[in-house]
Amino acid sequence: MKYFSDQGFVPLDYGRGLILILAIMVYLSTLLMGGGLALHTAVKRWGQVLQGQASLTVYNEDSRKLPSQLEQIIATIAKAPEIETLGLIPEVEARALLEPWLGSESANPDLPVPVILSLSLKSNVASGDLHRLKADIEKTYPNARLNLHDTWRGKLRSWALAVEMTAVLLFALILAATAAIITITARNSFTAQRDVIACLNQLGAPDPMVINEFVQALKKPSLFGCFLGFVPACLTLLIIGGFSQRVGSGLLAQAHLTQVGWAILLIVPLFSYLFTLAVTSYTVDRALERQFA
Repeated sequence: MKYFSDQGFVPLDYGRGLILILAIMVYLSTLLMGGGLALHTAVKRWGQVLQGQASLTVYNEDSRKLPSQLEQIIATIAKAPEIETLGLIPEVEARALLEPWLGSESANPDLPVPVILSLSLKSNVASGDLHRLKADIEKTYPNARLNLHDTWRGKLRSWALAVEMTAVLLFALILAATAAIITITARNSFTAQRDVIACLNQLGAPDPMVINEFVQALKKPSLFGCFLGFVPACLTLLIIGGFSQRVGSGLLAQAHLTQVGWAILLIVPLFSYLFTLAVTSYTVDRALERQFA
């Protein structure tokens, strides 16, 4: 497969290998960016759901004392100035939360299921006040645990940031590998056409014209390679997003691309295309300097 520049002074051959390499690089880069955007969306939405929320778990250590103790706990929580509203999660929903780990055994009536209260916090509540409330409740009622979701949200954001930084590092490595491959390809093409380029130089052809020959010859294969990698990557993201939606609820179900995210993904093939041409132009310019300096 040969591609020639419009002027045709320097016949250049960019074969299927370069197209395949560009396609693989764009495919991997698109998956990385798409995954990072989906993760960012999931963490943001899940954080909004958990914002201002907490839960109180009361473990069933003595079924005879539990009803009266639960009334005392609810009365204590209701008086707390940090709490806006509270609600009791039905036992059926509580058992459903255990199903992913216990399977059908979660429906066993002999299985002791803790009582879970869903709490809505008042706005602008200080973190110190919440931790004091947590310490007071757990000290007064040893079988109760107040779960502050803000702490978990902080850990979730830290984990997401670590994953996103890893994706950025991988993208940088892919970019460096792409630049190295394009540089080698451009140098080999330059070496193969050294005599033609020397003849053009003796005839007074300016360096920009020679550089433009290489860039023009690379436009079609690089554009095709970017397209060949971007389309399968989008299909892969759609398939993965569909599977994540089937999970039901939770963080994974929120991990999908928004319309803005899909629009941002278009940057990958466009940047890859322009990056390929820029690296080729720079490589040929340096080669001309070394040969005709």
